[in-house]
Amino acid sequence: PRHDKERRKYARLRLLVRSALASRSEEQPARFDAFERALAELRDSGDAAERSLAAAAYRLVGDLVEYEETGIVALRAAVEIEFAALRADAATPPGLLGFLAFLVAEMDGGPALG
Repeated sequence: PRHDKERRKYARLRLLVRSALASRSEEQPARFDAFERALAELRDSGDAAERSLAAAAYRLVGDLVEYEETGIVALRAAVEIEFAALRADAATPPGLLGFLAFLVAEMDGGPALG
């Protein structure tokens, strides 16, 4: 967030996300925090490959949200392919993968990763 209004909005949304995650399991807020840190580090990196990883993770989260809203089967397949590509990339930080793995596992009400 660049402006005070955006920062306040983000802080409120972040609190809601962490609260919802805490109701699922104790470790999920920590996974979210690690994801958030890894994403920010990649995004702010001077390295084009790292910024590309951040963009891919951001797109994946967007696709997960869209799939949750629409249930489009082709989008679910795309999510799985995108996640597999991130997992296969040795440069993808574990902090990024842990939370994304949880979200992917939760599609269609699946079991949460422990």
